[in-house]
Amino acid sequence: MTAESFDREGIVRAIAAALHELGANVVSLETTQWNAPFTGATLFRIELSAEVPRTIAIAAVKSKMDDVATAENLDIEVRTGT
Repeated sequence: MTAESFDREGIVRAIAAALHELGANVVSLETTQWNAPFTGATLFRIELSAEVPRTIAIAAVKSKMDDVATAENLDIEVRTGT
């Protein structure tokens, strides 16, 4: 999963809380900050891998992350692992 936004407090918490509600376990998490080329605004990116119970459909994960993206003004991409 990848999420990007302007940097601010609460992004990791919001994503982790939503995954917790699904019963998922965060396996790895890496964050990066950089400045936008024209505005200089600080941007934030999170790369996250999670183990999701087999009983939870990927559509449910995507729906939950869409809710987080809307509430937190994030761009989130959910991908399935191998």
